[in-house]
Amino acid sequence: ISVYHPYYVHAKVNTIERFLNERKCKRYMVNLSSTITVLNKKKDYYGVIKNLSISGAGIIINKEFDEDLDEEVLVTLEIDQGKTFEMLSFKAKLNRTFAVERYKEYGVEITELDSKNKELLNEFLCKLEIDEKELIKKSLD
Repeated sequence: ISVYHPYYVHAKVNTIERFLNERKCKRYMVNLSSTITVLNKKKDYYGVIKNLSISGAGIIINKEFDEDLDEEVLVTLEIDQGKTFEMLSFKAKLNRTFAVERYKEYGVEITELDSKNKELLNEFLCKLEIDEKELIKKSLD
């Protein structure tokens, strides 16, 4: 950072690593509150959905989540539909876990989505896609 130009940052990159993107669908950053219910135990957890796609989600849970991978869960969240908020829910299975300092992030794959919730999810993801394109366009102008 320069004293003469404090908003100018010079970054030097030593290496660039590439990782294979194994995701089936594009994910959108959302940061939405949710309830995660472990179906066979009727146990609820508070979570934050970090990212969401038509096939799955990344969920942060701050408590120790003592469930096994492949456990079936019900994910419920409230989404903004413009002038109203709607409850979206889907069944999913836990398929990965990643420990970060004070919390764990879980990857879930959607396994069951009824027609009403599928329509809600599609509309919400389309809105996110439009918002993303508008943001990119503004940043390039």
